[in-house]
Amino acid sequence: MLKIFKFDREVYSGAEIRERVDYYENESNRISELSKSNVKLAVSDLKALKDEIEAEHHYFDKLLFQTIVTSFEDDNALVVNTYIEFISDIATHLHDTNNSKYLSDNIDEFRHALAYTDIKDLLDNEKTYGHHQAANVGRDLRAIGSGSQEYAFLSRTHAFLINPSNKSYKEMLKVWERTDGSLFDNETLKGYINKKLMNRFK
Repeated sequence: MLKIFKFDREVYSGAEIRERVDYYENESNRISELSKSNVKLAVSDLKALKDEIEAEHHYFDKLLFQTIVTSFEDDNALVVNTYIEFISDIATHLHDTNNSKYLSDNIDEFRHALAYTDIKDLLDNEKTYGHHQAANVGRDLRAIGSGSQEYAFLSRTHAFLINPSNKSYKEMLKVWERTDGSLFDNETLKGYINKKLMNRFK
């Protein structure tokens, strides 16, 4: 099973996302060719591919995921949302994948989705897309020893960023107010703060 792109917690390079889109395209083409010689195996392989698509689709459909992703901005928001729409387009149009009668129709859904998305054109292989602030905090949290003020603030900040709520926002703020406000320089702190997300829970 493919790893799900957890854009609400991590960041992924444009190259990784492109590789995933290519995977869906190549697998659907392979299954199409396979169907000419072994329909039964082609149906089985399509079902496995559908399960991978649906795993991503279900993850993306969660309210918490949507709350976080709608706080993204600019190219980051555009790429992530375009990828989500691409996955949704396929997942919502696949039907009765266990029935060989619909094998060709289901394979065509991949082709249609690929034809109508501009996800590949939007990707920059060198850039990363997803929840940059959560990824930054998670990275630095792993590098800082527990017991410090920095660790206390970052742990509460990470909890808010991946599970935003009024409660997690207040807990993060409470820890910050107990510090002298100079734990990190402004540039580093900016990399931890998702203002759009915070404004929803103030």
